[in-house]
Amino acid sequence: MAAGSDDESGSVPVLRELLSDPSSGREKLPQLFDLLDAADPSVRVQGAWAVCLVVEACPDAVDAVARRLATRLAGEESDRDGQFEAELAFAYLRHRFEDNVTETLETAAKESAVEEFREHTQEDAAGFARSDYVGRSNVLSRDVGRTKIPERDESDPRNVYQNRQNDAEEPEGMKDISELLDTQVGDLDEQQRSAAQERRQRDSELERAASDAAIEDVTAESRFDELTIVAPGIDGRYTTVFRTRAVHGNSEEGIAINLFRVPDENTEQFAADVATKLENWAAIADNDAVVTLYDWAIEPSPWMATDYTVQTLYDKIDMSLDEALRDAVRLASTISYAHQRGVVHAGIDPYNVVYAGGFMRQRDRLLVKNFGLMDVMRQYFEPSTLLDPRYAAPEYYDRSYGEIDNATDIYHLGAVIYKLLTGRPPFEGNYSEVRTAVLSSAPPVPSDLNPEIPDALDDVIRKAMAKQKLTRYETVTQLVTDLERVTDE
Repeated sequence: MAAGSDDESGSVPVLRELLSDPSSGREKLPQLFDLLDAADPSVRVQGAWAVCLVVEACPDAVDAVARRLATRLAGEESDRDGQFEAELAFAYLRHRFEDNVTETLETAAKESAVEEFREHTQEDAAGFARSDYVGRSNVLSRDVGRTKIPERDESDPRNVYQNRQNDAEEPEGMKDISELLDTQVGDLDEQQRSAAQERRQRDSELERAASDAAIEDVTAESRFDELTIVAPGIDGRYTTVFRTRAVHGNSEEGIAINLFRVPDENTEQFAADVATKLENWAAIADNDAVVTLYDWAIEPSPWMATDYTVQTLYDKIDMSLDEALRDAVRLASTISYAHQRGVVHAGIDPYNVVYAGGFMRQRDRLLVKNFGLMDVMRQYFEPSTLLDPRYAAPEYYDRSYGEIDNATDIYHLGAVIYKLLTGRPPFEGNYSEVRTAVLSSAPPVPSDLNPEIPDALDDVIRKAMAKQKLTRYETVTQLVTDLERVTDE
């Protein structure tokens, strides 16, 4: 269908047939893509929705559809009508079929235009930024050994909150297309909805079977008598996290079982490296601002049991200056405690600063997690998935600035305290822009963003975030002293 034709009347039969049988839309994909060029915006939105519905019904079509959308969005006519609607469709597919879409873009990256678009989408999704706990699987499973899954009628009043991949909420376009899809799927007859639900349930059961077996192995190796999974596994930066109820003797409490990502090669060395860092973490876990490490092991595969924390610094908004200073002192004091015992964090950013207590409640208690793990994981996995680049020290971008060490933690503290005080990261932009800024520019002065911030705090941040290590604070203790001095004024 050519752009500018009687778009709406021509699209109705195609869409009506698609609603009756979504799987039939695979053969109509060329027509559906034509709808994205329609003059009428409502028809373009219908086309975007229809493409997504076809892929939902025919998941094996996702590669071809994603490639066509990516090529369109990156092409010479990338400013033509329908690009916004194409972006909606692409955002939805990337959200629903992340692994497939990422693989498709990597394959298509041989074409320079698509490579540019791939880099753009990675930057928009904070590729070198936080992965956070974004759930991708549903749990419909069974009891395994001492590991139990709640029955359907078993009540559990607790909620699971999933932290997002960026400071911002889910893109508005993704919400629009998701809501539209949900509305239109509701028009399918009961038989089709039932069949779709059965397919989803089978997929969930297959996906969960492997997780059940892994958790059973953890139970056998751990000091716990029983573990009961109460929420789906959530993919984090370093681990897949399972919210569980743990029983040990006569006590029961909610914890998180974390199953580490494991590299394809050098698995024994990886496990040994993880063990070393977990030993260091356990050595400082007596500090009340360190996330509790209840138990851990490297058999059958590295795992750890920790406090279950929901809220990160990314989720904190509208903090008063007094609250920000209180948390800044607590955070820096915790890192100082670790340094005095020979433990370097190496990955301090808002993802690793968490809060204990009710979701978004005031007076939540700041905690720090994942001590030393960044230093291991970056040796085996792409670092761009492990640390938010907006908070990363220059030595993460250019080794001429030195190795990752105590001074790196000082820079990261300055960057995170900047976020506490101003509500924004010290640097913004895509990956390339952030990298250039970190290596060559100073962030906006905090007091320029928040007039309540005293000049003395500007000086603290400037010194902590110095490009060269020798001009940063010599120790975190000195940083704490200056923060406390400002707090007392």
